[in-house]
Amino acid sequence: MKKFLVIIAMAVWIPSVHTQNNILRGVVKLQSSGSQPLSGVKLSAFGAGSIFTNDNGMFEMAFQGKKPGSPVSVFIQKDGYELINEKELEHCVIRQDPDDLILVVMARQGERNKQALAYYDIIVEKTNNNYDKQLSNIHSRLDALDEDDKSRQALRQQIEALQKEKETLLNRAEELAKQLATVDLDQASSIARDAYDEFNNGNIKGALLVLSDEILDKNYKEAKEEQLKLKQKLKASQNALSQSIENFMIKARFCSSDRQYDKALENYLRAYEADSTNVKNLIEIGDFYDDLNRQEEAIRYYHQALQNTTSTPLEAGILLKLGHQFSYNNNYPEAEEAYMEAYRIAEILFGENEGYYGQLLADIGLALGRMHIELNNDANGEAYYLQSIGLFRKLATIDPAKHNPGLADVLVSMGDLYSRMKDFEKANQSLTEALEIFKGLEENENNFVQEKIASTHLASAIMMARSEAFEKADGSFAEAISILERLAEDNPFQYEPQLASAQMSSSVMCYYWGEYKRSEEGYKKTINTYKRLITENPRRYEPAMAKTLLNLGGLYSTLEQFNDSEQAYAESLSIRKRLAEEDPQRFDPPLCHVLLNIAFLKKRILYTNYDMTQIDQALEILQKVESILEPYDDNLPWVKRYSGDANQFKGYFVDVTLEDLMVQTEIDKLIPIENRIEMESDLNVIVSLYKQIIDTLQSIKKTFPDNNRLNLKLSESYGNMSIYQIYNQQFSIAEKSALRGLHYDPEETWINSYLALALAYQGKTKQAMKVYEKFLNDQYQGDALKTYFIEDLVALESEGIIHKANSKLKEILGIE
Repeated sequence: MKKFLVIIAMAVWIPSVHTQNNILRGVVKLQSSGSQPLSGVKLSAFGAGSIFTNDNGMFEMAFQGKKPGSPVSVFIQKDGYELINEKELEHCVIRQDPDDLILVVMARQGERNKQALAYYDIIVEKTNNNYDKQLSNIHSRLDALDEDDKSRQALRQQIEALQKEKETLLNRAEELAKQLATVDLDQASSIARDAYDEFNNGNIKGALLVLSDEILDKNYKEAKEEQLKLKQKLKASQNALSQSIENFMIKARFCSSDRQYDKALENYLRAYEADSTNVKNLIEIGDFYDDLNRQEEAIRYYHQALQNTTSTPLEAGILLKLGHQFSYNNNYPEAEEAYMEAYRIAEILFGENEGYYGQLLADIGLALGRMHIELNNDANGEAYYLQSIGLFRKLATIDPAKHNPGLADVLVSMGDLYSRMKDFEKANQSLTEALEIFKGLEENENNFVQEKIASTHLASAIMMARSEAFEKADGSFAEAISILERLAEDNPFQYEPQLASAQMSSSVMCYYWGEYKRSEEGYKKTINTYKRLITENPRRYEPAMAKTLLNLGGLYSTLEQFNDSEQAYAESLSIRKRLAEEDPQRFDPPLCHVLLNIAFLKKRILYTNYDMTQIDQALEILQKVESILEPYDDNLPWVKRYSGDANQFKGYFVDVTLEDLMVQTEIDKLIPIENRIEMESDLNVIVSLYKQIIDTLQSIKKTFPDNNRLNLKLSESYGNMSIYQIYNQQFSIAEKSALRGLHYDPEETWINSYLALALAYQGKTKQAMKVYEKFLNDQYQGDALKTYFIEDLVALESEGIIHKANSKLKEILGIE
């Protein structure tokens, strides 16, 4: 469940958030020219097009689909010039920082070759001179030796070696000359420039003297010392910079605590401008946007944190946060992708260290469970919950104080799931255990634990309300509200939102309990609370206000206070329409919800007042629903649900006639008898009451002989009566009732289940089997008729009503 924090969204400037740099910037200069820039140089690249350098030799290229570290190929051209540092540009990549400039060095066409040739001549001349000098020396030594002197052989070998060395050097002379010609003296050291001066004068030894070991060692030592000083200065400046950035973050937190949310956001963004790679800060800014209900901004900052983190556990944590944001936006495919990637990472970490990463895996499992339940995949949701519970139980044996609260949180979610699934026994077990854990915590008097206890009471109250144990539910609601009221007295900022939510849930329960006055009072009280909260944070609390107004409108509709209902719905619609314009993906579903409720109100007004103008108004509303749903995937659960509701309403409003309304009015007069049937246990009395209903319907049919709604009601009544006649073992009479039901509406094929049983229990087994065979593979309103056949037969047997034909019936139905 999303935490409640009161944070107001203000209109402030938001800097552009680059999730990743795709800009390549650089400068083009003339080789060894005193850093003279070159303008008008053409640079071209796939994915970035072509651009020209400006008067300062600067260029900027934006690459589509690239990110830091991506290699790019850039083609560089200027008439009359050639590229010098090709090798460096062969390995050109997008920088993390776009202001980390690429240096491109060019020379006038032919200048490099000219320089290389000059260097080549120097190398060749020096090589030949050295060779000639050394060869002359060896020949002088040979001339001084006798012909039979053994030293002559060694000197001849020296000559051979000297010739090979000369050949090797001459072979390399061209390559060496080219390498020397590529050096940009503007970027070289003063020592290197002095050495080049000597070399250009043909004085290689002079060049080597300039680059003597002593000079180079001294230069290297001085450079290292300077580097150390710079590092120390850099470290000090980095610390100062980090502290100054942290000051912005600290001020943002203080401003948030003082409800200065616009200033808080301003300082968070100043910290971001100063350092857009600080993962901790990026996450905190994302969390702040989350509290503002601004999911898109939160997603951008979380994404940027994800790209900058080098911590695998933190990566999983950020993915978990991203999954939450996508879920809040109803973007379940991306939510599942984020959750599953986080889950994959957490499983690997868990395999390395169960004790340390078990909670991370359990938390992600809890999130996945909640997402699947939102998607109505209760089985998957339950599986993830059970896994999380297992992990927390194991962790709690090692450190109960740390992990029992997490266990209790999952148990509350599990209890709510079982409550939704109507498995109230399991729901009660989970919620009771959760409550015991929270109450057993040593610090159970602190506000955090008291809040958890209140939340558990609230979940229990909702469970009891679902099971229609309204008095018990009322007691649990009172417990939860009492705790939250006490907490809200000390800290309204934190606990009023939860109090309002609990009051609304209690009001919903009172509605279903028939306590309409209490329900209305509760809704109005909740609305007043949200009005106060909206003055501070409209973005966060307007959705809850819209929901409360929707519920109040539904209450007024039930009470036939149609004007009040229309007003409440209109206020709810106004809020949801505005929210959907700002964030359609998140708020289109609740917008459809309120529109469908208004359509239902139109139906009630139409029925009550016979006001036929409501039809066109309702159809216009349903057309709006269809236009909202049109862009979305039909397989999304909420789209399926609302599309089905809209089609059902549309069918009603297109087909309904004044006669239908008049017939329905008469049919509704039978509701008290139907309520008596629900409370009755005597089969003879139930059958007698159904006969009263049928007699009344037959009387109405004299006035409206061909009305389809009336025929449907007669069909249902005969069909329902037939099963009670079967339980009363009046099989032949049950057969006639079932046939009468099918006569009035053959589309009510579920009645064939009772017809087959009535036939079989009279010994008409073949006829019964023919009924089964005919309808076995058919469906009724999306459900397999075979399921009806099996359930009804098994139910009869459980009551001890068994016939010898049952074995054959079971065989054809596939029951073992």
